[in-house]
Amino acid sequence: MYYIQTLEIYCPKIDERDNVGTHLDYDSFNAGAAPYAQQLTQQQLIDETITCRTEIIQRIEALSGQNIAKEHVDGDGSLFTIAGYLEGFVPYDEQQRREIKSFLNKH
Repeated sequence: MYYIQTLEIYCPKIDERDNVGTHLDYDSFNAGAAPYAQQLTQQQLIDETITCRTEIIQRIEALSGQNIAKEHVDGDGSLFTIAGYLEGFVPYDEQQRREIKSFLNKH
């Protein structure tokens, strides 16, 4: 699964260390995801998406409340919190969902 493999690369176990990788380049991520998705049937892609979103939710729910609010240092030396990262990710995720719905409505 492309998304789970990428999640492993870009989202190390923050509970176990303070320093994490650099910010994810969404354009590169999407460029890598597109060829992968073209190899799958529509149902396979839907199933993998559900599986991946479920795993992401489980990982977030498994984090301690302290860790979600704790400041971490990314690979660029910038401070961030998991809560802030997730809040910033919501608009990106909503845009992706709109694009998926639009695609599905056309096909």
